[in-house]
Amino acid sequence: MKVKRYKHAKRTMMFYKNNFSITPPFHVLVDGTFCKAALKFQVNIQDQLPKYLGGEVRLYTTRCCLNECEAFGSLLYGPLKVLQQYNVAKCNHRPPVGPPQCLAKVLAKSQLALTKSQSSSSSSSPSKNAQDTDHKRYLLATQDPELSEISRSMVAVPLLYISFNAINLESPSDSTKLAASNAPDPTLQQERLKELLKKENLLPEEKKKKKKKIKGPNPLSCKKKKKPTVTQNNSITGKKSRHKKKISGKLKIEQAQRIKAIQRIEAGAGDTS
Repeated sequence: MKVKRYKHAKRTMMFYKNNFSITPPFHVLVDGTFCKAALKFQVNIQDQLPKYLGGEVRLYTTRCCLNECEAFGSLLYGPLKVLQQYNVAKCNHRPPVGPPQCLAKVLAKSQLALTKSQSSSSSSSPSKNAQDTDHKRYLLATQDPELSEISRSMVAVPLLYISFNAINLESPSDSTKLAASNAPDPTLQQERLKELLKKENLLPEEKKKKKKKIKGPNPLSCKKKKKPTVTQNNSITGKKSRHKKKISGKLKIEQAQRIKAIQRIEAGAGDTS
């Protein structure tokens, strides 16, 4: 189950990356309902979201979400403490509105700003382009059915929710799939261009890679064979030489005494003759 869930998340985020350029760091808008479910099922959002999405995650909330948790008091005290750890996205609602309306407007504003920046990127000055990079593509983390339905009607808003003690990523909505199908795919265009070039024989020939020859051992790492040296007596020094046994002092004295005794016997034998 866990492997399937991670594969689904990887495949879905790859879809958003290829079609809408949603890449790490992922900017996630979180409301009180998502934090309440995380506390109930003991899900650590900051630890598990980066692992699940496969990249760096930056968590955001709004002032309206914080005001709602404060208004409910002890009922949403835990979610309030969790949300206070996150960055606060600008919503400019005075007086504050409900989280579904607030987050929906934040998502709509970010999408509108991104579409404007993409359309005017070719004609705008470098300073304006630098300002446009501040707009973020948000992911939405919520358990609110009303807010979830609003996000599905928008294009390229990945929806996160908690179910069965784990964070889950919803498949792209119909409006998102339709927008992706209408957009030109750069990879398909490249393949078609290659086919046309092949037909006209304009495609440069690919250089064949030379196979690497099997090389011998490194001569520096190999030890040289020692040649046996020949002495004057044509004896090879490589052979083992016999070592004379060392004679102790007592044996030397005994041998000397025996030699003297033998000499005396021989001398006595000479005199008798």
